[in-house]
Amino acid sequence: MSSDLRPAAAVMLLNAEGKVFVAQRRDSSMDAWQMPQGGLDDGEDPEAGALRELEEETGIVRAKVEIVARASRELIYELPEDLRRHVWKGRWRGQRQWWFLARFLGTEADIDLETAEPEFRTYQWVDPHNGMIYVVQNALPILIAAAFSIALAVIWYRRALPIGATITLFVAQAWLAAILAGALILAPPKGGVWTMTIGSAVVIWAGFVAPAIVASYRVRAIAWRRAGQDAAYWLVAMVVQAVVMRLIGLTAPPS
Repeated sequence: MSSDLRPAAAVMLLNAEGKVFVAQRRDSSMDAWQMPQGGLDDGEDPEAGALRELEEETGIVRAKVEIVARASRELIYELPEDLRRHVWKGRWRGQRQWWFLARFLGTEADIDLETAEPEFRTYQWVDPHNGMIYVVQNALPILIAAAFSIALAVIWYRRALPIGATITLFVAQAWLAAILAGALILAPPKGGVWTMTIGSAVVIWAGFVAPAIVASYRVRAIAWRRAGQDAAYWLVAMVVQAVVMRLIGLTAPPS
């Protein structure tokens, strides 16, 4: 097994209703949610490491958890080249994770995110199918928002795009629109609906899109003026997407 893949373990925790525990990270400007997970210590048993990470991140002690199943093999993924030097201080090119399915035996009182080194700000129990449900239910506003982004690109760059570039851009914009739609559905409208709508677009752009553009253009040695033009286009496009989807209306999945 490659030594530059980080050994890790993760837990999919189910409550009595069959819903999955997910928590929102403190260290991300994006609306980032994940299941409890983390790196293994040298020589640590994966199941023991998974339960340790669960307790360290959520306060749920081992006596309140029953392991139901374990993945048949490690799940391996690699980070894109542009991100490797920014994640885990450049030490790892990816992770090899053992995943465990576990049943929560406790109550909400047994969950405490204010641990010694807090990683999460809040949590919720979600239906494991809801992620795909909201994309399917909102396919029309997502695709319309992506189409508006393509029209904006023609205006922004003052030229029609080749068919291949148009398809690629449409797929990328639809993907971002789906992420943005999820944020608009799940994020509470603090400070007003339109403030949250535009703010969600700006946060996702600043936390993901802009850094990706900077990293990509630095590698390809493309002029900063062009990078700035593209970054500005994506910011305006995401705000337009958010406004379009809000005006059309988005459907929340069943709770």
